[in-house]
Amino acid sequence: IAKTDKELKTTKKSALQSLHQLNKLTAEITKHKEVITALNAEISNINKQERKINETISRLEKDLNAKKEAYAKAIRGIAGRNSGYETLMFVFSSNSLNQSYRRIRYLREYSAWRKKEAIKISEQQAELEKKKAELAKTRAEKNAVLGKRTDAANKLKQKEKSQKEVVADLKKKEKELLRIYRRKRCSRILLRNKREEDGYPWI
Repeated sequence: IAKTDKELKTTKKSALQSLHQLNKLTAEITKHKEVITALNAEISNINKQERKINETISRLEKDLNAKKEAYAKAIRGIAGRNSGYETLMFVFSSNSLNQSYRRIRYLREYSAWRKKEAIKISEQQAELEKKKAELAKTRAEKNAVLGKRTDAANKLKQKEKSQKEVVADLKKKEKELLRIYRRKRCSRILLRNKREEDGYPWI
């Protein structure tokens, strides 16, 4: 009985230690899962931002093309055809010198406005492209961290699985030793009672 009792206590101690280790692994896995969830949310948000930027870039390109077409139509409407010769004819066919100056000023101002708008749109496109590149870089970094975290979590899950098996085996052994201990103790009590009934002293 003493040997079984000692073995039972050792097994209980090992089971508690293994259970403690299992709880630590489970806590680590939970932390990794929380980080993975947060990273997935950040990556999803980056993807949404990229979609919005792409939509804005597409809209700006359409605006730029529309402004170019509007300018071309305006020149064609003024000069009849979009050519330098006809534009000059438009200016020199004025009824007066003042009218010629007004037409020249109009053409210059309209041309300057168109160029300014084109530059503005191009700058916006460049800024958006820069932001898009930054987001792509951030997403790549997040994906790299996500990959490492996922790999670490999977390894911990394997350890957790093994630790659960160890705990289960120890619990099974503890249960069996407890059964043996109780059976031996019961047999010892029965033997002692029988010896006392028979008049033999209990040693």
